Amino acid sequence: LVSRPVGSWTTMSSDEQQQFKLWRRFESDIRKHMKRAQAFYEKALDENPELVEAHLRLGRVLHNQGKDNDALRRFEWIHENAAESPLLGMAHLFAGRVHEQEDRIDQALEHYRAAVRAKEDWQLFYLALSHALRRSGDDTESRKVLEQALRLEFDPRNPQGGLWDYVCKRDAFVSLVEQLRSEVLQ
Repeated sequence: LVSRPVGSWTTMSSDEQQQFKLWRRFESDIRKHMKRAQAFYEKALDENPELVEAHLRLGRVLHNQGKDNDALRRFEWIHENAAESPLLGMAHLFAGRVHEQEDRIDQALEHYRAAVRAKEDWQLFYLALSHALRRSGDDTESRKVLEQALRLEFDPRNPQGGLWDYVCKRDAFVSLVEQLRSEVLQ
């Protein structure tokens, strides 16, 4: 990532001006991708308003655009309607992150605890909870939660403790490939 140069254009060196131009182009591209993603997820939800993952991903896109209240409404819909524990856990994780960034640590802690309850074998949720506990000043509980996270059995198929599933649905993809192979080989 290109860090944003600071200062007046006239006092910037030519290298700093070039960096600034790159940063502006990068920022513009990200905004375009976010708006495009938002349109796709909204269209998916127009077709089927019950698509939990579309709500989750739309919430993330809205948060990335600074539309935190809209994002929280998407995550709340998931909390009320989702049955799948991984998606429910991720919705709590993302809602907790929004609250944590706004320094509403108590609300963040509630969501992180709910994420852990939703998917007790995902280290990612414990780490978020431990971090928020540390920020709240509860070092003892933070350490205890971190120790729990480190004691979880390592799953080599999911080395990032749940985040991998969200990012690329690797397990679902592997299952689909295996199913395809078995059907082709019959």
